[in-house]
Amino acid sequence: AARAMQLARRLGLPGGEVEMVGRGALLHDLGKIGVSERLLGREGLLGGELAEYQRHPVLGEQILQPLRSFGDVRALIRHHHERLDGRGYPDRIGGSELDLHTQLVALANLFDHVRTHHGESAALMLRDSAHRGELQHDLVEEVLALESENGHLDGQGGALDRTLDVREWMERLPAKEVARTGRILVVDDTEANREVLLDVLGGAGHEVIVASTGAAALRALADDKPDLVLLDVMLPDVNGFELCRQIKERPETEFLPVILVTAHYELRDRTLSARAGADDFLTYPIHRLELTARVRSLLRLRLYFQDLEEFQSVILSLASALEAKDPYTHGHSERVGFLASRIGGQLGLPEEECETLLVAGLLHDIGKIGVAESLLNKPGSLSEEELLAVMAHPVLGEEICRPLRSARQALPMIRHHHERYDGSGYPDRLAGEAIPFGARIMGVADAYDALTSSRSYRDSLTSPEAIGVLERETRVGRWDPRVVTALRGLVASSQS
Repeated sequence: AARAMQLARRLGLPGGEVEMVGRGALLHDLGKIGVSERLLGREGLLGGELAEYQRHPVLGEQILQPLRSFGDVRALIRHHHERLDGRGYPDRIGGSELDLHTQLVALANLFDHVRTHHGESAALMLRDSAHRGELQHDLVEEVLALESENGHLDGQGGALDRTLDVREWMERLPAKEVARTGRILVVDDTEANREVLLDVLGGAGHEVIVASTGAAALRALADDKPDLVLLDVMLPDVNGFELCRQIKERPETEFLPVILVTAHYELRDRTLSARAGADDFLTYPIHRLELTARVRSLLRLRLYFQDLEEFQSVILSLASALEAKDPYTHGHSERVGFLASRIGGQLGLPEEECETLLVAGLLHDIGKIGVAESLLNKPGSLSEEELLAVMAHPVLGEEICRPLRSARQALPMIRHHHERYDGSGYPDRLAGEAIPFGARIMGVADAYDALTSSRSYRDSLTSPEAIGVLERETRVGRWDPRVVTALRGLVASSQS
């Protein structure tokens, strides 16, 4: 990241582009989370191993796909191993298809690799690559001149410290500008009203889409994905209150801000507006400052919810990537979440709590991102130090998921799914009723799936064998008896 940003500044790129290059460089190898650790750092990979390794740029782009704020860096992540002659990967693009920002990240990455592994031969190797048409000759000379002039200098003019972690580097990057404008759908059948709203909102920098009927509004919602809707109460084909209700009932638009507008205000209209789920209510004639202030406030709230939803999607993508590289755990989290939610239903928990169990199951092992793959799949016993490293994953998982609004209720289950009823578990040695009930359910579901799945250190058990193991462990105090009884009932009913 430091090297790419140095190059960008040296070439006179604007601050926003320097920031984009830095973010792309920081995240360029994100996809390696989905690559087996035994392949990382090895030279001479062939066949299937090479294909698996070369998936990492694509996987990195896919993980960030939900984040709109990272849209400008996804191409840098996907193409940081492409070369100008078209012989790179994963898409074998080259020439003018590789923009300058991507080339800077690619060159910074390659420079760091060859300098680390080949020392004084690095300059010769980079110049040879440029001579073969893989790299741009001028850029190679720039990075070599930078090294010669500054030694190990960072973009701030101080010594380049290789021990800096990602959080420190993110603090050094320029702050990402937050968009204060949005795409607004104006739904009104009166042309004069539409013109007024176009003038006010367009003048404030918003992109405005117009529709004159309810049917046209629904099409615009699907096609244009607006950030806010200004909706007239009286439309020729549908009542505005009813259309607002439809928008709020759809999962894909339930958090979309809707402002209802009317020219004929009656007191009951405000009540009907609230019942329909509208976020605000205005009357014609529109007051310019009031309209822009309310739109700005609702757009800020919209961006907040979008950020949280996007972050949840990324965390789930990371969890899937973590499992996908290991045949022993592939699908484990999904199975645990599904089973835990069914156990919750068997125990009479409300639907909302069963849904939380499902989310917790999907995320319960996300903290294993911070545990070496060699420890997770070690066939023999772990040393005390190795065991402590593995036992840290529930706490790390809770920390990773803490920003997730939708996962807030699941945090105790993520942290405590390895606690045991007799107090012998971790990380907090909770016992009995002190363990959150959802975590007790999660622990049993996790153990059952582990017992009925093959592992590197043993074969899988049948369902009756696994239930037998859990019941024996329950008699000595390991599990909550109610939960194991509920699981036994579920297994029996599924086999009858």
